Amino acid sequence: MNKIDIPDDFEAFLENKKAEELARQQRLAKVKITSGAELMQKHFEEPKYLWDSVLPDAGLAVMAASKASGKTMILLQLADAISKGRDFLGLPTRLTKTLFIELELSERRTQQRLLKMGIVPDNMLHFAFRWTPGDEGLKTIADAVKENQYGLVVVDVLQMLWPMDADANSYQDVYSVLSPFRQMANDLGVMIVLVTHRRKAETADYLDGVIGSVGIQANSDVIFSLIRTRGENEAVLYIDGNDIESAKIALRFDSDPLGFSLS
Repeated sequence: MNKIDIPDDFEAFLENKKAEELARQQRLAKVKITSGAELMQKHFEEPKYLWDSVLPDAGLAVMAASKASGKTMILLQLADAISKGRDFLGLPTRLTKTLFIELELSERRTQQRLLKMGIVPDNMLHFAFRWTPGDEGLKTIADAVKENQYGLVVVDVLQMLWPMDADANSYQDVYSVLSPFRQMANDLGVMIVLVTHRRKAETADYLDGVIGSVGIQANSDVIFSLIRTRGENEAVLYIDGNDIESAKIALRFDSDPLGFSLS
């Protein structure tokens, strides 16, 4: 019996179908689909917080405020409280090793500010005054968290780590910059707080005042907005987030010691 010749194009067709099926299986292997019944039978721990009911123990938070409003001071107070496990603005915190990446103030000015605020850091609160921008800076934060077991990292300010080729006014660029931050924070179990600025013009919704707010809101678990007119003693801290109740805290800005307290 003579052997039947199979056209080359048919063999190519079969190889192409095999390649398509293999690619399909590989794509499906990268995702996990769970039924609703299975999901509801799973047990998850209750959410944990570094600052009770306000700041979760992992994820991405953003502090937005205008220049000279006191955003660095209030975060220094928060970092000091968490690194010592002391109450902050009437709410308890959980003792956590903290890294404060200060990219706007020098070591000398930071020390002077801490003295005026009456803050005496211990070995649970660390500072860094130089950091690599862009993707390498992100990886360096991950390295530092793993090396020193930080549970809270404050970056003041975000723009100093911003990649040179990324447009802060572009939703796509903001999303592409912040999404890796959030993913890294959740993978490592660390809370990262990024400091940014508010627009000069007043807005009806305080969230709309955050520069790059659409991309920021999409990637932030918590958004803090500090509203204070320069030279005024009264301030308001707005708090919003995915799994927390929105809050509005009235604050008083004090000069001795320097910092904020409940109004």
